[in-house]
Amino acid sequence: MLKIYTALTENVDDPDAAAAEILAQLDLPKNQKKHAHGLVFFHTDYLDILAAILKKLPFPTSGCTTSYAAVNGTPSEAPLVVLLLTGDDVEFAAAGTADLKNRSADDCRAEVERVYRQIRGELSAPPQLLIPLTCTLGNYSTEDVMEELDRLSDGTPLFGTAAWNLAGLLDENRVWCNGEVVGGASVVVGVGGNVKPRFYASGAAYAKYAIHEPALITEVAGSVIRSVNNMPAGRFLQSVKVVGDDLNDPRNFDAVTMSGLVTRADGVQVVRGMFGLVRENPNWANMLGKISVGEQISFAPISKNAVLESSQEMCDRLIADEINNTLMFCCVARNFALGVQYMREFEQIDANLRQMHGDEVRYAVGCSGGEICPVKDRNGKFVNAFHNFTIIACAFADN
Repeated sequence: MLKIYTALTENVDDPDAAAAEILAQLDLPKNQKKHAHGLVFFHTDYLDILAAILKKLPFPTSGCTTSYAAVNGTPSEAPLVVLLLTGDDVEFAAAGTADLKNRSADDCRAEVERVYRQIRGELSAPPQLLIPLTCTLGNYSTEDVMEELDRLSDGTPLFGTAAWNLAGLLDENRVWCNGEVVGGASVVVGVGGNVKPRFYASGAAYAKYAIHEPALITEVAGSVIRSVNNMPAGRFLQSVKVVGDDLNDPRNFDAVTMSGLVTRADGVQVVRGMFGLVRENPNWANMLGKISVGEQISFAPISKNAVLESSQEMCDRLIADEINNTLMFCCVARNFALGVQYMREFEQIDANLRQMHGDEVRYAVGCSGGEICPVKDRNGKFVNAFHNFTIIACAFADN
């Protein structure tokens, strides 16, 4: 059975002291089992000393940048989080791609396939869970990585995150793989054996605040919506008051932070962020993720209430299932929506989970630049999906 144990340090000055803090919190003599792998989420302040810290840990590690994080009630604005996955009857394998920036889609797919084949070859049986930690790129997105892994693994559950940094600059994101910090790459951890993950994704609270009835997407190009209900997307957004009377207003081309609630043809529901109108053609709208003709969409603002209500819904489900041992990611836009109380979601999660587990609570939550988590289709089958503006959780039963 797989267990998780968590540690957090903010020591960016002394690698020895930082490693000692991590090891003390993990209490390896008590908690580490036969097999172990560490997931690492780190602020960019740690880039220069990360290797010096992690080489002192007696298990392999994989990870990516984040901004805010919290572990078992301890929040941090400059974190280094180590989440230890361990068990006697589980196994791990990890591999990372090369830097994929400016490479062709075929080259990127080939690198992802190489990574998957390496992981599969190191495991004694097909993985029960794949954890991708990615650098989103303009030429090859986190969703592209997810889709290729989904194809290669024949639908093995995928749970992971896109790297994030507080500046929000794609070029500053990094992954930690194969013992080094790499930009423009993705790392994947495969988990096999006695692994029974449970998945939770909560963005549904936005629907309560939708400003119009679901509409039909009638023309798209990748992640750009060209028409809705056979109306140019910009004009449709005018008609529902998402944008003003002047489509060429410069404010329409920046981050609008409006959530698009999408229902796919298979019944899967995901949230897609709208980045704004396309500068070269304001009749079109840029979305943060792929969109297909025939999908239903409704727009809703990202409000403080919607963020906290969806977090509460997530916590209620975890408590009802009596779950501890939980890894969570929340879109950083949710933190921004909370304004000056940008850590409040973490506080809410901790207060709720302690109702059941008290000081024995074990979880880690980090900010995400895009969330990967299986959700159910209309037939009740879990399928892999990419999310924006969502909080996701992967939990492991205690027995």
